[in-house]
Amino acid sequence: MTTQKNIDILTYPATGFTIAHGLLSFLILSNRQLYDKISLHYSDSLTWYFIFYLVPLLAGLTFYVWLQNKYVSKNLRILFGELLFLQLAFTLTASIVNYNYWGYPFKRPAVFREILTADKVLTCSRVSNIDSTYIQPLKVISDTTKSMNNLYGREDFYYGTSDRIFMTFQDRAHINGNLYDFPKIYNNSKLKVSQNTLLIIDKQIKESKLLDKGEINWDTSGQLNGILTEFISADNTEYVFAGLSGGQVSNDHYPFYEFLFVKNNNQLKLIKKQRFYTDVAGIEGLEYSNIAPFFSLLLTAFGLTRVIIMGRKNRTILSRKKMEAIA
Repeated sequence: MTTQKNIDILTYPATGFTIAHGLLSFLILSNRQLYDKISLHYSDSLTWYFIFYLVPLLAGLTFYVWLQNKYVSKNLRILFGELLFLQLAFTLTASIVNYNYWGYPFKRPAVFREILTADKVLTCSRVSNIDSTYIQPLKVISDTTKSMNNLYGREDFYYGTSDRIFMTFQDRAHINGNLYDFPKIYNNSKLKVSQNTLLIIDKQIKESKLLDKGEINWDTSGQLNGILTEFISADNTEYVFAGLSGGQVSNDHYPFYEFLFVKNNNQLKLIKKQRFYTDVAGIEGLEYSNIAPFFSLLLTAFGLTRVIIMGRKNRTILSRKKMEAIA
């Protein structure tokens, strides 16, 4: 196999991938809510990977098969190479920038696998460490504003972060009917996490090194507010999950933390943690999954323009040669 053939195996599919990937831009423009539902889904939804990577990749392979036995000029091969380089450079750079700013390289992290095994909800409590003295240990607070029957996360996939666990419960309630009861448990003032458990959780969260201290002079970065849920899994393991919104760590930039604790022999242990960010009146939506299709569309337009220019140039050269031959 020649060196050029090896290069073609990379550049041809990459070009087809870029063209198909750019078409996702029209889905974003035509039905943004559907696209947000797919890209911000609380699980590792295969739908996103299918439309974002697999379909464009299959299109790229089809493009390669279509062209492999056809004549492709040197200039066109060079163009395909440029598209591959630009696509790789953008993906690497954008994923790093996305991770540094939003907390993940490509897609918002999924809920913890253990939540998918939930069998019964024990308690559900609104907690906060904010009061007039600024920061204190987490405590249970009364919440008369949040409705568990109509989850905000269903309406706004971007900001409805605290509902991720409850959307999981709703979507799996047909498997285990006990999960239907979580709104009643949340509204029951007697079914709240104990203060002793909350103190242990507060201590481990502070020791987790996950909390973002924020930029200098952002005094709200230590604030935590969210919902703590105790549940039992199908294998009778007891877990405590905390989904907590953090205070502003830079201008309009807010972290969201998720912690999972397991209870064993009456001892609580933090076993999983993750963090991602949202913006308010900032650059929300300006992240990899939203930008990448438009970049691919831009590359496609760039490539098409180059093809048109090359075609016109070739026709001009052929026309001159004919004129010279006649003369």
